[in-house]
Amino acid sequence: MLQAFIKGKLGRDQENLEDILTSNAFGSFSYVPLEDGLLPFLSEAKNIKDEYLSESLNLKNIIKPPKYDFWPSLKEKDCEICEPDVIITFNHSDGTKSIVLIESKFKSGKSSEADENESNISPPKDQLAKEWHNLYKKALRENAKPFLIYVTADYSFPREEILETQKELERKNVETGKIYWLSWRSLEKTMNNTKNNHKIIDDLVKLLSDKLELRYFNGFTVNFNCYCDWRFSNEF
Repeated sequence: MLQAFIKGKLGRDQENLEDILTSNAFGSFSYVPLEDGLLPFLSEAKNIKDEYLSESLNLKNIIKPPKYDFWPSLKEKDCEICEPDVIITFNHSDGTKSIVLIESKFKSGKSSEADENESNISPPKDQLAKEWHNLYKKALRENAKPFLIYVTADYSFPREEILETQKELERKNVETGKIYWLSWRSLEKTMNNTKNNHKIIDDLVKLLSDKLELRYFNGFTVNFNCYCDWRFSNEF
């Protein structure tokens, strides 16, 4: 599927599907060592206070490869059912466990929003709030730390979207979300700064940066070879 995407063998309707992008990216990460793919990328995630995920989630003491669960159906007690893109479960050397929920977007925003006309006792309807509600309860059951990462194509932190989610959680008396944001555009620079030598990661970077143009502006080079035949003159 990754090569089909790069070579333009998918129809335009398929190319716009966020599920394919998610599968290519996080599927590729699952085939390489953590330090060469997933961890450097996740380390770029930050919250609305500009705090990085690595400050709360210890990414260095993972004792074995994480478990990837693509498009799981979550329905915890008193929660709205949801289907996030990926859930990644980490086990740490100190005996703790962390659960990271990934919700990725490409050309769209949240699939559902809050309904302020609803009762405060009804479960959240905002997509990220709904996912956090399920994740939080799942983490409580499993004695784990929950983290939600919103991956988008934005150039900067989608502040309003996150604030809307937190407002919905507060209104519904749900624990404030540990919600982080990560841009697809950071993947190119992040992977180029690692010392990996994995063809699948090289292809992933090519897909995002060249095919989908998901990269930050890195300036441009101007070749200035113009010859000017000029001289000072004393004639006025």
